[in-house]
Amino acid sequence: MGLAKVDLALAAQYVDRLVDPSLHGLFTVIGHEYRHTVEEVLLVTGQTDLLARAPELRASLESRRDSLDALCHLQVELLSRLRSSPDSDPLLQRALLLTVNGIAAGMQNTG
Repeated sequence: MGLAKVDLALAAQYVDRLVDPSLHGLFTVIGHEYRHTVEEVLLVTGQTDLLARAPELRASLESRRDSLDALCHLQVELLSRLRSSPDSDPLLQRALLLTVNGIAAGMQNTG
């Protein structure tokens, strides 16, 4: 289930906007290792897709994806604004915490 929750394209947005460019190569390694891990899990389980044997769970995860994506995009923007602001804005901080809580609730774990 953990592997099925991964969205590398979305993670790339966090990396592109929030991570020092000198560290971007690490994300490439993470992506490679993720794909390799998925291949191995599918090989061991004999499945063609993650969660192929749990269609209800797969559908549940997919149904939340659009809402989670929106929250993640908002979170990237809020983090970017907070990092670039010389002053600590309590409203931005509160909004960021709400995205953390919303993402954790939507993923049904700590996110």
